[in-house]
Amino acid sequence: MTPELVAAETAGTDHLAAALGVGMPGAWPPEFYDADDLARMSALLADEGNAGWALYYLRERGQPPSLVGVAGFAGAPGADGLVEVGYSILPTYRRRGLASEALSALVTHAFSQPAVRVVAAETYPSLAASIGVLLKNGFQPTASPGQLGILRFERLRS
Repeated sequence: MTPELVAAETAGTDHLAAALGVGMPGAWPPEFYDADDLARMSALLADEGNAGWALYYLRERGQPPSLVGVAGFAGAPGADGLVEVGYSILPTYRRRGLASEALSALVTHAFSQPAVRVVAAETYPSLAASIGVLLKNGFQPTASPGQLGILRFERLRS
């Protein structure tokens, strides 16, 4: 089932379930979406220049609808035409193609903007499923592991 990307108005969890019309999962937030990420997303959302280039909540359409993860951008494209993306799915909802669908939607949004020429993402070497999501969506590794063994992937505008 394709997830629906719902643009966040806030990065906090207060009133999140009610605003999205879902029950709040007991496992919230997903891995790799910690307090630092919340603070960073809150700052992005506070800057009007990042409208559409910040956090999205992933709601799985179904009865009842479910909050399944987060995805989004690390801000508006830079002067170099690069935008960074990220995503995290709750463990219960993994292996259903939700991350791939969400990433595909982010890439489509990014490349619909003429200023964007590169979409980048980072992941850990131990996250084989995340690497698979990136490869499935046309991303290519750009270099050997960098800081803390993080792998960087990019997808160029075709």
